[in-house]
Amino acid sequence: MNLVDSDPDRAFKPVDAGALRVDVMRRCAAGDYVDAILLLEESGLSAEDAPGLWEYLARQLTNAGLDQLAITVRERLAVAGTYTSEMALSDAKLALDQGNSERARIILKSVFGHSDMPDSVAKLLARAIGDSDPQTALGLIAELSDNDPEAALAEIDILRANERLIEAEKRCRSKMRRFLEDDRFHTRLARISTSLNNLDDALAIWTAVGRRSPSMRATTLLNRIRLLHRLERYAEAKTLIADMLADHAPLADLMSAVSIFGMSDLSDALLLKAVNEHRFDPLSDREWNRVQHLLLQNGEIGRLVWLSKQKVPIGKTVQEALAAAKRLFGPRLDQIKTISDGAAFTSPDCLLPFPPHMHFARPLRSLDDERCKILLVNASLAGGGAERQLVVLVKALIHSGIAAENIDVALFSLSQDRGRAHFLKDMETLGVRIHDLQQQTEQRHITDKDFEDRVLLLPSPLRGDVVALQSLVQKLKPDVLHGWQDRASLAAGFVGAHLGIESIVMSARNMQPQKREPGAQQDFQGLFRALCALPNVTLTANATEGARDYEAWLDMDRGSVRVLENGLDLSRFRMPRAKAQSITDGKRTVTITGVFRLAPNKRPLLWLDTIAHLTEISQFDIQARLIGVGPLRAEVEDHCETLGLYTIAKHWGCIMYSLKAVIMKSAQSIKGPTLSC
Repeated sequence: MNLVDSDPDRAFKPVDAGALRVDVMRRCAAGDYVDAILLLEESGLSAEDAPGLWEYLARQLTNAGLDQLAITVRERLAVAGTYTSEMALSDAKLALDQGNSERARIILKSVFGHSDMPDSVAKLLARAIGDSDPQTALGLIAELSDNDPEAALAEIDILRANERLIEAEKRCRSKMRRFLEDDRFHTRLARISTSLNNLDDALAIWTAVGRRSPSMRATTLLNRIRLLHRLERYAEAKTLIADMLADHAPLADLMSAVSIFGMSDLSDALLLKAVNEHRFDPLSDREWNRVQHLLLQNGEIGRLVWLSKQKVPIGKTVQEALAAAKRLFGPRLDQIKTISDGAAFTSPDCLLPFPPHMHFARPLRSLDDERCKILLVNASLAGGGAERQLVVLVKALIHSGIAAENIDVALFSLSQDRGRAHFLKDMETLGVRIHDLQQQTEQRHITDKDFEDRVLLLPSPLRGDVVALQSLVQKLKPDVLHGWQDRASLAAGFVGAHLGIESIVMSARNMQPQKREPGAQQDFQGLFRALCALPNVTLTANATEGARDYEAWLDMDRGSVRVLENGLDLSRFRMPRAKAQSITDGKRTVTITGVFRLAPNKRPLLWLDTIAHLTEISQFDIQARLIGVGPLRAEVEDHCETLGLYTIAKHWGCIMYSLKAVIMKSAQSIKGPTLSC
């Protein structure tokens, strides 16, 4: 809304300021904010004449979530030269809430200086610089956090943002004892527990908070649904979605919950209902912004285009995305007239096919050329088989004659506390350059406008991966860009194709995504297929069966996917000592331990069949142990009964980070040589 200038002729009319203030307050209390603005305009009192009344109106607009109107009113105050410290604090807080920490920093430092600032300013400034200068931020609030819950929360959040999760967990538990009645510390602990993969602990915390804090019910239900989905307890999660629907939870929370299970029809019905009711029961600007950010995050560009035509407020970030879509697609957007039309226009598929110039073959530099540079990309170096194989691959490349200084390895995260640096030392010993993309400090600028527009419309987390990777690729200019596993392959493929990299290698996982995650929220089949159609892209799998699976999924000719078999580093194995052997009924005892998720793609029932067969034919006494977690636990236990494997030791627990403790506990009773698989 544009506020009209006050009529100077009205300045001569007497105004009862007290009555005007009461009238403005009454209209704000009734939610008639536009009427309150017009009333103040009609009075002829400018922001310079009555700064307190205009500032009150700005605060009320902010509290109501009408951020754009609040900003407009504050701009009026700034022009009048009545920009107070209270207004600066309010603007800085709004900037932080909108994710604009740089604007908040500039406001606070320009108004309050660099030292001797009030506690309220120090807390906001700490939040504003927490990512760019965490030590200074922590220093600003160190003395406040023992007695001020806001400062304590800011301290914990800064530690979280800088991946100091274990320290944040300890600090959070300490503050929970200090501020017993403040549930915000419990929710912070739940989020930290999720980051540390202690999912059962996080679930218990969210459940407890929901029981004692009815005002947080929607938030707690949504987080429980996310956790139950990760734990593959789908039926329980869907029951909670029904509870959210019955509670009439906020629209953004409801749409987030149903999108986890790909319930697009239900999501559209909720969105349509909110649009139809907007005239007489409008959502706040803030809630519409949350909804729009969710759609943008999920790549729902068509639904955003449709929503922008429905006379609801559109946030700045989404406006920028829609402008990018207009530049890229032009008249195609005019064809989106219904929400069903919008549902068919999603990213990344709407960005395909690639421009014709990408389909020209590029000259390739030989790997024997000493100038040939290779950049390998993966999500992390966590303690998994694929990450171990990445280390083995780099070792093999060096062994084949490629100089270590010509190899770079980029990881989206090397967070120690999240367990993402398990093989970091192994990689470091090879002498290659390692880049932690999460810790990049330089500005990430995309100079090509068309490429920038396309990146802006990508769904998350692909958009973040592409933004993080493209600056490194532009800097290194590798001859070969190799994405390791699906996530890194998509980002490397997208960046490499747009930046003209000579050779792009995409290494797939053990089976196609639709088998690993049926009903996944995002479908990248089209992008995979388009990348593999480019002449400079090679897709690999680590086994023939996996290669055939991806070929079928992508409608590729048989033999199109190259097989890059796993390597074996013999230096990591040692023969069992003779004294470790034990004899049972005249047979040497051999213990076989299976460690994997109890999920269809890991085929745990086949592992049990193999154990049963070995037990029948082996000359050894086979002692089997199974460690894992997953949706097939009940089937595994039933299959053990069917096969007569009554003595198999089963240890159920979260594999990723509590695995070591589970293995150590179970190993105490293991006698004889042990084979793990």
